[in-house]
Amino acid sequence: MSGFKSPHYSLKAILGVSLLLIAVYAVIFFGKIAISGANFPRSSLQIPEYNMVECKTVNSQAKNVFRVLLLNPTHAAKIVEKACANPVISENYAGLQVYWRHEKAHERDLVDPFFDLLITHQETLNETRMSQRYRRIAQLPDSSVAFISLKEKPELTLSYLQNKTVGLLQYQYSYFGHVFPLVEIKKAGIQPKNLNIVYKTKHRELIDGLESGELDVIGSYYRESTEINPVGCKKKDSNPAFIQTVVRKNVPGVGWYLKDDHDLESPIGCFSICMAIESKRSSKCDPYFSQSQIIPNECACRGEGQ
Repeated sequence: MSGFKSPHYSLKAILGVSLLLIAVYAVIFFGKIAISGANFPRSSLQIPEYNMVECKTVNSQAKNVFRVLLLNPTHAAKIVEKACANPVISENYAGLQVYWRHEKAHERDLVDPFFDLLITHQETLNETRMSQRYRRIAQLPDSSVAFISLKEKPELTLSYLQNKTVGLLQYQYSYFGHVFPLVEIKKAGIQPKNLNIVYKTKHRELIDGLESGELDVIGSYYRESTEINPVGCKKKDSNPAFIQTVVRKNVPGVGWYLKDDHDLESPIGCFSICMAIESKRSSKCDPYFSQSQIIPNECACRGEGQ
């Protein structure tokens, strides 16, 4: 009868396993030190998954960075260019970073107290329980989602859409230009892959596509009037008569939210508010985005955000 024999491990093997475990522990431990040493606050975000543009100030004494989260990168470079030249940022921060992520990520997964300023939807803050951490400083109005044409009233049927070039926004967080147009297409029993969809970066580009004949129908926000050039904006020889089919009403617009660490009456609070005001000014010729409501109005905006 053979007795039980304990396995025999050589000293070399034991030392090898021990060194491997030490190496794994060191990577985990020192990796955490490297992240905190880079002045990143504790966060669940995987920052490398984000796109980011940044600028650095000449303030060698400052350690903190002002961080902004956008739903799309349309204005990212412009924000960075103007903001880092602003004395409020240069006097208080080592730099400014603007993040965005629009590839296959749910909006609620983006919201995190890592950011000082968010541009997002109120329901997203509610879902992530972040509504107590941020206060709203600007808000776009509710509106309706519509399919728009210049030729005939759009229909949500395969027989109508399959021979049309449909224009949508490429940014998946746009309720008006992406989310709900696709939701309504699918609700009608139509698979988007069976349609000829062209994606644009701005609502203005969708309208331009209609006017040029590149697009037959677009998904966008409802136009209250055929007048697309508000007072003070350059008018074209003729304005198109939009023919619209409303598919969803009372869709909430996005808001600007400032982290509650920042007092609204502080320089950085006013800076953030004035960024929102500048965004509204730059959109003055857009019939929807020019309607942005600035919640606090105490700031004089003496060049801040401009």
